[in-house]
Amino acid sequence: EKNWRPPVGNQNLKDVRVMLHMTLETDGTISNVTVIKIICPPNSDATCKLTAESAVRAVRQASPIENLPVDRYDVWKEFNLLFDPSFMDQ
Repeated sequence: EKNWRPPVGNQNLKDVRVMLHMTLETDGTISNVTVIKIICPPNSDATCKLTAESAVRAVRQASPIENLPVDRYDVWKEFNLLFDPSFMDQ
């Protein structure tokens, strides 16, 4: 959350969701982030695209993710993250 910057403007993001697929290295470094789905209200395509881009930037800035148990690497090396900006202070 601390790394996310909302898109410029006065957009309503309460119904926007971005599903990200993330791959991590053993040290928690994020090696890949891919947008796999954008849930977007009608007539908000530009806002949703900007929100997805800002979500990817925020995730990359959070790298490396700390305090991940190395012995459980098989569990967290690859996962999907639902980015929901409606919970963020804007």
